[in-house]
Amino acid sequence: MPPQGVTVGASRAGHFGNAVPARGQTEHRRIAVTAALHGLRERLRSGFWAVPSVCVALSIALALALVEADRRLNGSLSVTFGAGPDGAREVLGAITTAMITFTGLVFSITVVVLQLTSSQFSPRVLRTFLRDRQTQWALGVFTATFVYSLLVLRTVRTGDDGQQQFVPGLATNVAVGLLLLSVGLFVSYIHHISTAIQVSSIIDAIGLESRQALDRRYPASRS
Repeated sequence: MPPQGVTVGASRAGHFGNAVPARGQTEHRRIAVTAALHGLRERLRSGFWAVPSVCVALSIALALALVEADRRLNGSLSVTFGAGPDGAREVLGAITTAMITFTGLVFSITVVVLQLTSSQFSPRVLRTFLRDRQTQWALGVFTATFVYSLLVLRTVRTGDDGQQQFVPGLATNVAVGLLLLSVGLFVSYIHHISTAIQVSSIIDAIGLESRQALDRRYPASRS
């Protein structure tokens, strides 16, 4: 029979040996979850699809809601638009065409910028431009305005086909407002992209991203 002290010491050692792997497993799971969340956030930030997808989804919901509001009000807000069904169709059709043009310009300018930065600087800089929020928002707003105007356009009724005449005045006015917003955003995007390709701006962006990565990796060393 082993001495009592030896038994107690062995019991404590066994308990300590079980506690260490438990703490290690907990820390390992925490690191794995943190790494997975960080990877998901990086994919969302680097992907061009995240912000435009959210904008398109919101535009669909907005179009359905405003058209339904116009129907419930029996088109009483059509006087705020100041034109009939033909005028509404012309305005919405022009907005739809303009948004396709704006979207194509954003794509073209972005591709040219990516080619210039990858050839003159480094291909590693591409991720910085792909993660640029202003470019993503510009593309998202233009695409959302196109989808919104197209959905509202298909609800306009002239009354010639036997259906009741319907002019979504409120929804058409919002489409005009979105067009003005898109024009302002397009001018801002041109100014932003012209300064973003400068060497000083690229260095500042890379430096900021490096500091953020160091802060995430070594949070205790923040001053």
